[in-house]
Amino acid sequence: MILWKDSADDPVKTYKLNTVTYGTTCAPYLATRTIQQLARDDGENYPLTAAFTIRDIYMDDILTGSSDFQEFQLLQSELIGLFKKVGMCLHKWCSNTPEILTSIPKEEQPWDFHCQSSDKTIKTLGVIWNPQFDYFSFKTVVNCQDSYTKREVLSIIARYGAVLFIKNCRNPSVKGSGQLHYSEVNEAELWLIKNLQTSAFKEEIDALAKGGCISQKNVNFSL
Repeated sequence: MILWKDSADDPVKTYKLNTVTYGTTCAPYLATRTIQQLARDDGENYPLTAAFTIRDIYMDDILTGSSDFQEFQLLQSELIGLFKKVGMCLHKWCSNTPEILTSIPKEEQPWDFHCQSSDKTIKTLGVIWNPQFDYFSFKTVVNCQDSYTKREVLSIIARYGAVLFIKNCRNPSVKGSGQLHYSEVNEAELWLIKNLQTSAFKEEIDALAKGGCISQKNVNFSL
């Protein structure tokens, strides 16, 4: 609901939104809540998909799978049917099993996946996935500076909350949720320090790898 008037003297006009408007504060919640309600309303007609839809949707991405090929074919068919009922067309399909994509038109598959011959990766929610070899990775973008506050370090670590998603994929029987545990934060912090070292001392590392000498400059970072 939007209340609007062009000037202080004009009467208040009321606008009711008929769609989930992008950019509003409530949009992420409304979009996710709408999909969950769809799964509940039509769960009897799509029993397999309903459970997966409620559990495996992250924002506007469905990240799911199955160890059984026939089961996933059924899941794929039900997903398409369920979302089509409310005018939603699923696109950017990707799988580590090429046979899954045979029934999906090229225009509904990731465009860059077919155009990049050297890097067959897909990026979603900060996670980079290579379907061909089925591995996950992150792209680190950290600005090197002389010192970092604890708040800055935790802020960088928080960008990679998808660590939970990767762990859940590897061990779906014991799914984690909520904030990262202390051990996970500690692991992420060590990973961050190693990546900072690789970024800050790239010239020195490359020189040593080639059997050369390193420069005399002294670079110290305080974490």
